[in-house]
Amino acid sequence: MKALILYSLVLLSLTIFLYAALKQHLEASELKFSTKKTRELWQVCSMSFRSKHPGVPPNVYTPVCDCYVDHIRSNYDPKVMGSMKPEEYMKLSEELRNECNPKSEEVFT
Repeated sequence: MKALILYSLVLLSLTIFLYAALKQHLEASELKFSTKKTRELWQVCSMSFRSKHPGVPPNVYTPVCDCYVDHIRSNYDPKVMGSMKPEEYMKLSEELRNECNPKSEEVFT
């Protein structure tokens, strides 16, 4: 009888631990940026590159735009993006250049 109670307590503790870990994982993986907003960010980056540097091929700007979007999604909140001040945009631009631009290529943005 005592073994059954002990086994039940261990099983209950393990279930609670697994539930808490799964809940934490699901909360951490929630999307801050919608798919639509992510696509819009990438398109703005792509169009900007193509208009400022028409000779830059897709194999150069595609990974840079991917990096830009990944950096923004990882480090910024979508609510903040719409209300940034000019100096905050300048700071973001500097972060993106340092993080994502090819080191041996022309400087972009």
